[in-house]
Amino acid sequence: MKLIHLLFLLVFSLSAVARAELGMQADDDFLPVEAAYQLAIEQDGDALMLVWQIADGYYLYRHGFAHQWLVNGKARKTAVQLPSGVERHDEYFGDVEVYYRQAVLSVALPEGVAADDELTLKASSQGCADAGLCYPPYHQYYRVDPVGGSVTAIEAPVAPSSAAAGQPSMEQGPAPTLLWVLLAAVLGGLILNLMPCVFPVLSIKALQLTSQHEPAVMRLHGLLYMAGVIISFMLIAGLMLFLRQAGDAVGWGFQLQNPWFVASLVYLFFILSLNMAGVIQFGMRWMGVGQSLTAGGGKGAAFFTGVLAVVVASPCTAPFMGSALGYAMTQSAPVALLAFAALGLGMALPLTLLSFMPKLAAYLPRPGLWMERLKQFFAFPLLVTAVWLLWVLGNQSGTTAMMVMLLGCILLLFAFWCFRGAVFARAVGLMALLFALSLPFSGRLAGVGETVDVVYQHETFTEERLAALRRDGVPVFIDLTADWCITCLANEKSTLHTEPVQQAFRDAGIVYMVGDWTNYNPEITALLGRYQRSGIPLYLLYPPEPNAPPMILPQLLSKRVVLDAIDAIK
Repeated sequence: MKLIHLLFLLVFSLSAVARAELGMQADDDFLPVEAAYQLAIEQDGDALMLVWQIADGYYLYRHGFAHQWLVNGKARKTAVQLPSGVERHDEYFGDVEVYYRQAVLSVALPEGVAADDELTLKASSQGCADAGLCYPPYHQYYRVDPVGGSVTAIEAPVAPSSAAAGQPSMEQGPAPTLLWVLLAAVLGGLILNLMPCVFPVLSIKALQLTSQHEPAVMRLHGLLYMAGVIISFMLIAGLMLFLRQAGDAVGWGFQLQNPWFVASLVYLFFILSLNMAGVIQFGMRWMGVGQSLTAGGGKGAAFFTGVLAVVVASPCTAPFMGSALGYAMTQSAPVALLAFAALGLGMALPLTLLSFMPKLAAYLPRPGLWMERLKQFFAFPLLVTAVWLLWVLGNQSGTTAMMVMLLGCILLLFAFWCFRGAVFARAVGLMALLFALSLPFSGRLAGVGETVDVVYQHETFTEERLAALRRDGVPVFIDLTADWCITCLANEKSTLHTEPVQQAFRDAGIVYMVGDWTNYNPEITALLGRYQRSGIPLYLLYPPEPNAPPMILPQLLSKRVVLDAIDAIK
């Protein structure tokens, strides 16, 4: 129980430090966005002059300006004259133009506006402080009298259609609070339990719980499972923070970009599935180092089952989880660690609550032959997981790597078969085992994925190509995906790669760009960071207006959501 107490003490301490740091940042170090950038508007003939007064030590991005006229609630194209800015190399956007102290823009009034029309200007901007804080896009609304020319600041209007479920929004919104981030992380962790990459591991732990009869033992195992989950999440967060500090931009699921790590998981799930099916039995401790961590009903099995659950959960970015982690990874270390701890809490909560309900355990069936049959059944989802990981490896390093790993699996099975024999057979089995374990590091896994033909039209995402299309006024849909992202693959199969959606892209002249994050790509990582995301999927729909911000679509897509978004930018 000392481990549990230390874990809760650590989380409590992180919470206090995070609250203190957020409060310090908000109150002492940086100005509120409305104080850092003050906007004044006056009419100048057929245009409005927008004058931004910028506080010392702050700047506005030239490309961050976006303006839109709303005439009776309907968007109109807006002509904007932008002055030249100061060239600067920015850690978020690269080489950019920015404005210090003051920025003056001219926005032409829309044509054909009647005296009784409701005319609203939406002025959007984005800036940063030299000290390192960058604000999200900031939107301001002004009511303009078409006749008298008076300008009045108003609250953001709410479109009637914006309340529809799953409707994408052009608004980025204010920066999320720590409480919202923690709640979103807990909810994302809960949903992770439903993901197909996590279910096989949870089935192992659920089967272990059914064999326990002492309530105290069940509660202890539930807490140890939770400790394994939370500590693993915090270790991954710590590694990500370390790499970020060292200069590498990484995101959730980054470990699956390493072919050797994927190959190790293939072996792990293959061995576990064979043991669950009863094909192999581990008789000696040194042969069961990996498997014994999760097998059986001991305390260590409960803890390391939580560790394994986190390892295989990394390819899944559940709804609510992406935005929470994206925000957390842009904050201080205590905030990021606390968010990852909340994610682990949400993931571990269902099984831990089950362990604290002895009355519910009384309704579970009595132990018998059914348990052995159920254990054998759970070997199949473990095998399916191994096959999926093998497919990910093939896309990363080619079919040769897949063949090497299949040969390694056969050698593992041969080695365990040899261990049942005499001394000579065991020696042969040991040689086969060592050879199998060396295969992932033989150099065959260091290649890149093979090119495959696709049935949908797309371009490969690059910042240069995106910038060129936006300058030309071409609408762009960006799909950030990876072969190890279950949610991405489901969205592609059910929505993005279907004929109605692809035809809608063609009819609207939208260029469909795919950013493949299966292997590390710094441009994709930078794009995720720009929109405060640390994981995929991310779907962006850029309208034809070069300076307009993109729509950020939901992580779970449907044809209706995508088609409505396309209609909104026409």
